[in-house]
Amino acid sequence: MLRLFNIGVWFTALGLVFLGLHTLVVPELAAQGYGLGLSGDAPGWMLAAGARDLALGLALLTQRKRPQVLLPLLLCTAVVPLSDVLIVWRETGVLARAVPHLTGLVGILVLCVMCWRKRGHRVVAEPPESAG
Repeated sequence: MLRLFNIGVWFTALGLVFLGLHTLVVPELAAQGYGLGLSGDAPGWMLAAGARDLALGLALLTQRKRPQVLLPLLLCTAVVPLSDVLIVWRETGVLARAVPHLTGLVGILVLCVMCWRKRGHRVVAEPPESAG
């Protein structure tokens, strides 16, 4: 189970880094994959999304061996695909166009459960022992 978790974190982190770089380099193509087209000043929001994905991917890579940090980071990361689902659904009216984001959300939530189990079900940090 631990090996599967580590592979999942690597794939998620590298996937976000790739998506971020792809979006920063070719925002027009990335917008189509996102589920929306570009018009007017829209490349700006795609560049912001690319920077966001790149930063989250790098954060996951740097914290992948620290389960006490990784679980809150994964939970925060799950907000991204959730908001992407809602944005695409609102803008297009077609939930099916948000399937890539739903898939990402489910994957991240599975990693959250695996990380929680890896931590030994400790959700709150234990208080330090008294020196006295």
